[in-house]
Amino acid sequence: MSNNYNEIDLEYLKKVARGRLHPRRVVYYYLFTSLFGFFGFLSSAELSGLFWECLFYIEMGALVFQVVSGILFLCTPLKFKLQKLLHIFCITYLVKMAIDAYIVLFVFTAEKNTSFIFLVLDLISLVGGIVFIIYCVKRAWRQVGQGAFKIDGPGLYDYKPNDKLTKIAQIGGGAVLLVGIFSRHASESNNIYIYSLWLFGLLLLMSVVPVFVGLAMPESILLLYCKSRFPSFLVTSKDPMLPIDPSYWEEEDSKDEHL
Repeated sequence: MSNNYNEIDLEYLKKVARGRLHPRRVVYYYLFTSLFGFFGFLSSAELSGLFWECLFYIEMGALVFQVVSGILFLCTPLKFKLQKLLHIFCITYLVKMAIDAYIVLFVFTAEKNTSFIFLVLDLISLVGGIVFIIYCVKRAWRQVGQGAFKIDGPGLYDYKPNDKLTKIAQIGGGAVLLVGIFSRHASESNNIYIYSLWLFGLLLLMSVVPVFVGLAMPESILLLYCKSRFPSFLVTSKDPMLPIDPSYWEEEDSKDEHL
C-alpha cells in the first residue's frame, strides 16, 4: 500500500478496530479457522506417499501451533500487547483455511479414483479462488484512495449484518462445517454415483471458503497496515468494545456531537 495515505484516509478503520475486529473478537476468528485446519490434518492422513506424509506433519504442527497460540491470546493480555502479531497470524491462517478446503477436495477426489473431470474442476476452483482473493485485496487498496475508509465513508462493503448477503454467508458457513463433520461417513460409500454426487456437492460448498477468505482478509490487512503506521489505531484493554453493527457507531457519533 502507498505511504501517501494518512490517518484521515483510514479513520473509519478505527471503529472497525474497536468493533468487529477488536482483539477479543479476532482471537475467536483465529480459533475458528483451526476447525478447517483440523479437517486438513485428518484428510492428509488418508493417503500414502512422501508428499502426503510431509503434509500430514506440516498440518499437525500448524494446527498445534494455532491452538496453543490461540489459547494464549484468549486467556492472557497478549491479544492487546501483540495485536499486530495476532492479525498476522489470523491473515496467515485465513489463507491456510482456503488451502485446507482444497486439500479435503483433492483427497476425496484421489481416494476412490473418481473421474478426471473432478480433478479438473478442483483445479479450476482453486485457481478461481486465488484470483478472487487477489482481486479483493487489490480492490480494498483502491477503495482507500476513493475515500471508502474516511470517517464518513461506507467502509469496504457497506456492511450490514442483517442484509440477505450476510444471512446467506452465515448459512453457507454452517453448511461447510456440516459437510466436514459428515465427510468421513460419506467417503465410506461404495456406490460411485452417490460418491460422485457427494463430491460435486462438496466442491460447491468448499468453493465458498476462498470467497469468505477474499471478503474477510482485506479489512484485516488494512487494519494491520494502520496499526503498523499509526499508534492511534492500537486498541487497549480499557477501550470499549463496539458492537459489530456499524449503524450503532453512527448513533454513538450523533450522541457525541450533541454532547
